[in-house]
Amino acid sequence: MLITVQEVADVLGVDASDAVLIRLVKSTDEWAKRSLGRRFERAEYTLYPRGYGNQQIFLRESPIRSLIEIRVDPTGVFGDDTIVDDLTPFKFDPDPDNDDPTITYTGYGYFRGPAWWPFPELKNAIQVKVEAGWWPPSQTNHTADVPEDLREKLIERAVIKFREAGDDLNEEMQSVRSGDRSWTKFEQTDQRILRELLRYKR
Repeated sequence: MLITVQEVADVLGVDASDAVLIRLVKSTDEWAKRSLGRRFERAEYTLYPRGYGNQQIFLRESPIRSLIEIRVDPTGVFGDDTIVDDLTPFKFDPDPDNDDPTITYTGYGYFRGPAWWPFPELKNAIQVKVEAGWWPPSQTNHTADVPEDLREKLIERAVIKFREAGDDLNEEMQSVRSGDRSWTKFEQTDQRILRELLRYKR
């Protein structure tokens, strides 16, 4: 997970074994990954970016740490005969501070039939294997490097939801009323935090 139960418990001054807290931290992690369209955690990913018939493709997961393999197949089968032999012309920015999802082909493109290669303008025609993402705090074998601004906002969300939900495990549906106007507190919190994390959205 991108944040830990213990660090949220420390902010709240409650026991990390609290069942509601554990549920909210887990749901915050899942919410972030679902809402922002990426997993964030450093791992090997097999991705299927759309080609646009030019020199670049954009991946859901970044920062790209290493490029392992590219396969190009307009039929979407991706057999071993579709592996790109030479990855040297394919460049990416490995700097985690830039969080760049781009792979750029620096060689000479060419047409194969009606499609421009190596990134034909087709859906499900490109398969890319990369190592990408950041080490989460739960990864004890490596130094955690998930961006602090991302982690701070997710901790904030978990703290707010714990304080507002109490023991109500249906916190996403709880509403408050002020005069003639009603709104869902939790949706407002989510919308604000998503705006503040817009740079991470895919």
